[in-house]
Amino acid sequence: MAVPDGLINNAEKGAVSYTVAGLDADATAVVTFSDGVHSVAGAAGTADLSSLTDGTIPVSIAATDAAGNTANGAGTALSLDTNAAVGGDL
Repeated sequence: MAVPDGLINNAEKGAVSYTVAGLDADATAVVTFSDGVHSVAGAAGTADLSSLTDGTIPVSIAATDAAGNTANGAGTALSLDTNAAVGGDL
């Protein structure tokens, strides 16, 4: 599982793309983004992170195949920063 953009800003938070690779043909996966309090599950390669709080957002995956076998994993955490810097240089 990969998230191509590791720094998500306010304009991007509503549609964060990700990819899942390496699953067997009979397997499904749920990708979850969490701020430690709230979690969001992605669907069809996109997740809406609007309900999450700014900061480090760990990304995890849970896969299940047709036989009921499961596997869990963690992807690289991303940074959610939806607030403009006050007094920042342009």
